[in-house]
Amino acid sequence: MQVPNGADYLELQPYERKEGQPAARGVSEYCLEVADAAKTAELLTTRAKALGFSPPAPLGVAANGARQTSCVDPDGTRVVFREKAKP
Repeated sequence: MQVPNGADYLELQPYERKEGQPAARGVSEYCLEVADAAKTAELLTTRAKALGFSPPAPLGVAANGARQTSCVDPDGTRVVFREKAKP
């Protein structure tokens, strides 16, 4: 879903609750646009190491062709850092 008159969007993903598992939280993942995913991953790695957290995921490519990385916050929410897709 994309906002009217803008480039911001919300990506909905299917969810299937498995028997015996707790219900999913309202926001299990969200995406932030960054200028440079590699620099973001480098900064996140440095900060995670200093704070004792796991480093971000290796740099990858999203379905739209944009580079991205991600990490999981202490609550279990996945945060994706994605570059703007090239036209």
